[in-house]
Amino acid sequence: TFFDVTELFRMEAKLTLGKFSPRAVLNTYWPGTKATEHKGALHTAHGPLLLKADVDQLVFETPGFTLDNSTISGRARMGFDKGTGLDFDVAASHLDADALIAAFNSNPASPALVVASLPLEYLRAVKGAGRVSAGTMKLAGVAGQNAQVDWQGGAGEHRLLLKPVKAQGGTISAELTASFAEAARDPRPLAGAAGPLLGWTGLLVMDDVDARQVSWVNRPGFTTSGPLDLRIKASAPKTATAPTVKLSHVVRRAVADVQASMGACTLDWAAEKSP
Repeated sequence: TFFDVTELFRMEAKLTLGKFSPRAVLNTYWPGTKATEHKGALHTAHGPLLLKADVDQLVFETPGFTLDNSTISGRARMGFDKGTGLDFDVAASHLDADALIAAFNSNPASPALVVASLPLEYLRAVKGAGRVSAGTMKLAGVAGQNAQVDWQGGAGEHRLLLKPVKAQGGTISAELTASFAEAARDPRPLAGAAGPLLGWTGLLVMDDVDARQVSWVNRPGFTTSGPLDLRIKASAPKTATAPTVKLSHVVRRAVADVQASMGACTLDWAAEKSP
């Protein structure tokens, strides 16, 4: 009779992490990224963390972890029993989506992020569902309250859904689906490795929001105020993509459909003063 001692493995640890920079960790794996300094995205983190592990899973829990200006609580589980599983339920006091997206912008002083920078094997293997709720949220400059973002993934397909959020009398919602499928290999001996099939679709809907908040509408010296309805749908079909292609090119090859309407509005334009 064979006795597998690994089945007895159990581990539990209570940690209190001192202040560290998640940005530094991010730059270790993706040197071409940076966080926008003045927004403080991923600038500092600290707080209590409970780790539980056995042969089937690794679980992270926290009653109140600090990330930048937000307090985070909740649970995340990485499962190993039936493949690569992931599920989480996390609450944040504040979620600044604009700042987090900016944290993955390319750093002009470093090589551009390319397809090979993505953890493609993990993105194809992981499956599960999760939820992030936030007391306040910021997206495209628009501030909202009581936001919820759901994630679902499996078979190389990942979907993020921002449920309708109240924002200054209006609402904002969004959806993003991305595919990281593996392309069929070319059987010819000298064909080389096949690139992944990358594709994505996105939808952003704003109903009756205050145009003064929307970052795309306003620029220094030019301000638009009034109720705004906006619907942006973009998609980039699945295409075999070489590992050396820049991620920015994958995003820019999308075709977009934009619909917008404004109620009674006011345009404030401030001309530059002569010296």
